[in-house]
Amino acid sequence: MSGTRQTDWPDPGHRALLDQKAGEGVSRDRVVASIYEAVLRPQLYGDFMDLWSEHVLFELTRAHDADSARAPATDGSLLGAPELEDHFRRAFDILERIGRERPAPDVARFVQDHLGLAMLVRADGSLAAQSFVARRHGLESLADLEEHLSAGSAAQLRMLLSEAVRDGTAAEADTLVLSTDLDMRYLIARVHADAGKDADAQVLIEPLEVNWSDRAETLLARSFGLSPAELDLVRNLMSGRSLRQIAEETNRSEHTVRNQSKSVLAKTGSPSQADLIRLVAVLCRDLDESNGLGAQVGFGGRRRRLRSADGLDFDTFEFGSANGQPVLFLHGMLESLAVLSLIAPELQRRGLRVIAPIRAGYGHSAPMARSEKAFDMSLAQADAIWAEEDLGPVVVIGHMAGGMHAFCLASRRPDKVSGVISVAGGMPHRSLSQFRSMAPRQRIVAYTARLAPMLLPTILRAGIAQIDSHMVTDFATALYAEGSCDYRTMQRRGLRDLLCEAYRFSVLQGHMGFLGDAYFAVRDWGDYMRDLSCPVRFIHGAEDPAIPTDTLPPFVNDIPGAELTVLPETGQLVFYDRPDLVLDAVEALTEAAGAAA
Repeated sequence: MSGTRQTDWPDPGHRALLDQKAGEGVSRDRVVASIYEAVLRPQLYGDFMDLWSEHVLFELTRAHDADSARAPATDGSLLGAPELEDHFRRAFDILERIGRERPAPDVARFVQDHLGLAMLVRADGSLAAQSFVARRHGLESLADLEEHLSAGSAAQLRMLLSEAVRDGTAAEADTLVLSTDLDMRYLIARVHADAGKDADAQVLIEPLEVNWSDRAETLLARSFGLSPAELDLVRNLMSGRSLRQIAEETNRSEHTVRNQSKSVLAKTGSPSQADLIRLVAVLCRDLDESNGLGAQVGFGGRRRRLRSADGLDFDTFEFGSANGQPVLFLHGMLESLAVLSLIAPELQRRGLRVIAPIRAGYGHSAPMARSEKAFDMSLAQADAIWAEEDLGPVVVIGHMAGGMHAFCLASRRPDKVSGVISVAGGMPHRSLSQFRSMAPRQRIVAYTARLAPMLLPTILRAGIAQIDSHMVTDFATALYAEGSCDYRTMQRRGLRDLLCEAYRFSVLQGHMGFLGDAYFAVRDWGDYMRDLSCPVRFIHGAEDPAIPTDTLPPFVNDIPGAELTVLPETGQLVFYDRPDLVLDAVEALTEAAGAAA
């Protein structure tokens, strides 16, 4: 990859800011004091970032005035990294020792903010709370949910409610697995632990989320003597497949698979398949808690655990029609899969099956190995999906930072990608001058990632502390200026809360995933955009705070036949504003690929 060119890298407009400061930079002592304050008080993270921004811009402009012919060094010396590095590392260590105490919301708030289908049911069948996805499915009462449950599951749920109200003895460990005809095949129901003997005992219902892992397999094998084939059967059952589907996908008779299922039930002492699923779900949940992973976050999609050829596990979520046209979705840094959760009904209506891997370092997927391996790890995940699904060429949607991963994938696997749609995607950075027009928070992180990468982990980790705290809304709104298109989009009912929960999911492992994306996001990865054999569509908002539209044509024009759509009065959240345009592009590219074949 080519390096940063020595061009007009500072923003002359920064000088006005410096004049207001009487030509004096921010002292490094103030920067040091501020980062320690942000460590101890996450609500001050914004103040620290404002101060750090002044310091960086002052140093950039001063260096340019001294030697305008030379681009700034990338060893951190320009920003004072050698003097600051020990303090930033110490601040990082303090954050790690403090740990990540996520606020525990009350159960009603937990349900309301849930990204999947969640309900809190009173004994009389009315709802104390419901999630956005539950409302979207028209679930306003227990009776509404029962219409989607098997007869046995509906009867068991009623019994659980009546027993909890009668004697108040039901414990949180008393869980039920509910079979449904919804996208999420299984739900799990349990009496809320705080209900106790209260006459208003409540039952919490949410998607059955299982973090299948090597530890889970080892535990099941040692505890119950399950063979590798039996473990594979359990894994498939936990992903929502029926015995008939498992037989079809493994080229075995349904009779053979049913006999194997009976063997698993006997070894685990489970009276039924639902009891087996409940047992495995509880065991995996305990493993997650021992690993410090905390509660799973549900997006309302169908979740599976896969393993890439390099031996690393990762999650995938599927949205839309289970038998629809496959589409691969590569998420950005912060918003993860929020947009897919929001548009899931439209995906179903259009007959699209969107497969979305959680990239390395994000959510519960395997950690990031090294920052410079981020593209390789995304490629390995995609290869695993193609192998598992036996997919042909598919359209790939790259959302925000996922765009650069999409181009890498199309370049290195041209036989597997029938088209690329980059939505608010980042562009290769050939000059620091491209950072100028970014929103303040995004711009200063970009400068730091490029010029002083050794300081970036602390800045990211301190931001994550704010996301963990009750200040996540402040973190979200700081990304988009008040009055901007994106700010107005974020204020839409339910969307801000959805994005904030997605942010929390993205940072479950801390900052490691962000380091991988930041490494490439501030460099010239344009080689992956050249000589592409598939059609490419760019969709951007005219007021995108990270990607100025006037910087797009040089890159778009490098790709033969590429098309650029710039939408007025939209910003970086263009996918949320105009999902119809993105999905229209998916259908058009899919039809074109079919016609060409």
